[in-house]
Amino acid sequence: EAQFDFSDCSAWAQSVGLGPVLWCFGMILCWSRWRTWWFTTSVDREHTFEGVARFFDAAGGVPKIARTDRMGALGQSQGRRFVLHPPTLEFARHHGVEIKACQAGDAKRKGKIERPFRDLKESFLEELVVTGVPDSINELNDRGRRWVDQRVHARVHRSTGVAPTERFAIERGFLAGWPARRFDTGYVETRRVHRALPFITWNGVRYSVPPECLGQLVEARVPVDSSELTVA
Repeated sequence: EAQFDFSDCSAWAQSVGLGPVLWCFGMILCWSRWRTWWFTTSVDREHTFEGVARFFDAAGGVPKIARTDRMGALGQSQGRRFVLHPPTLEFARHHGVEIKACQAGDAKRKGKIERPFRDLKESFLEELVVTGVPDSINELNDRGRRWVDQRVHARVHRSTGVAPTERFAIERGFLAGWPARRFDTGYVETRRVHRALPFITWNGVRYSVPPECLGQLVEARVPVDSSELTVA
């Protein structure tokens, strides 16, 4: 099993001038305590999928279960049941993973991902204030990866008594292989090109397309954490 969640780092980002909104997506393998952090600016469905996919990429495989809380981006509560949205079911089928949500009020069930966020806010982010705040989120992610590898994975874990890298070498053998084709986590929508003028509208902005596309349906796509729009 792996567990994942977001932690709100916006107050810290504002205090150091890095930006108004900052989230950290965290995911951890429960047995080895091997983890990843990914800093981003949204907690929507696309960013959640991207965070999980990045974890699978980094781990080199897929766990049987991925557990989180009742994220509205992933599903909807129906009493004690939590029903996953169709895109979430598609994401889970693509990777061969079962996405499970904790029962309401049972945050302790995913405590393995909650506790590491203390290290994030009480150690890593506070150290950056002293050693130097990153100039961008990309730099923040680079430094976060190095910090986790050196200060978390390479050191003896206080609960297991073993360094996560040692346990991960064993746990990795139990992960299922990941798909040959990476799941598309980008924003993808269909647009109808204007019949008289060759353009489409995306987020209230007009973008030109080839004249031969007049009146046709096209697919518009923007990758997660990018502003590059492609039309096909």
